[in-house]
Amino acid sequence: MPDRDGLIVCGETLVDVVPAADGLWRTVPGGGPYNTAIAAARLGTRTALLTQVSRDTFGRQCVQNLLRASVDESLVMRHDVPATLAVADLDEHGAAQYQFYWQGTVNDVALPPLPDPVCAPAAIWAGSIASVLWPGREALRAWIVLHYADIPLTFDVNVRPTLIPHRETYVERLAPWLSLAQVARASVDDLEFLYPGAPVESVVEAWFDAYSRIEIALITCGAAGSLAFRRGESSTLHVPAHEMTVVDTVGAGDSYTGAFLDGFYQRGLDLSEALHRAAVAAAITCTRPGAQPPDAAELANELRRTTS
Repeated sequence: MPDRDGLIVCGETLVDVVPAADGLWRTVPGGGPYNTAIAAARLGTRTALLTQVSRDTFGRQCVQNLLRASVDESLVMRHDVPATLAVADLDEHGAAQYQFYWQGTVNDVALPPLPDPVCAPAAIWAGSIASVLWPGREALRAWIVLHYADIPLTFDVNVRPTLIPHRETYVERLAPWLSLAQVARASVDDLEFLYPGAPVESVVEAWFDAYSRIEIALITCGAAGSLAFRRGESSTLHVPAHEMTVVDTVGAGDSYTGAFLDGFYQRGLDLSEALHRAAVAAAITCTRPGAQPPDAAELANELRRTTS
């Protein structure tokens, strides 16, 4: 176990509006950072979430959900503006595309003075929409550098072109974060938007050349599993997807990341084992509607079932 303990996740909280089985819609607390924090906490990692929430009904629901998952809310900042909504459109495979209601909401306001650190974590996570669209994204990055310069940072790209459609703007805003990251995570869809036509291996090589702190690049490939690249190693680690019946894919990537952080940094697993465990966690999430990551018992049971 590491000398430091736990995890701090930084980024947006929003509310997913997803189709229900009866043809109606239901609201589910979400957002990449929010789901990642819950995924790690449900697996047993002490996790704090630095985020902004509304004081409205949706915001209160989000905080209650955090508390049920035992996420530390001491870094949650509250505002008297509406919650941010993300309306999900699911295709025939359960994959989601989102339309965001962002302007004038809780994620479109200036950050208040950021709180003092609450712990000495094993790792920091940042990324998703907050890293490129929060008015206070530079202040957040400065806060991380000030308080956690020696803590490994995982940065999750998680591109949302419906919010920032201009590729060059996206690449420019991601660069300062990638320069701080020890682990960089993206999907093949993220890379295709950012670097159209470029092979994954070429993108990762360019990251290693441009950003000296990146030691590991994790690329998720949907049903094809995931790829892991380590600086200085010529071989690529391929982790197959774990096959289960898919209801939808909402929150699957966040469950993958939360389980990776829990396994690699908190439990000290080697990279291959941590990523296999992450793939199984993501698959379990896909078996139920919305972002509902597994708890430690559910993950352990599925891991035992697949090895028996």
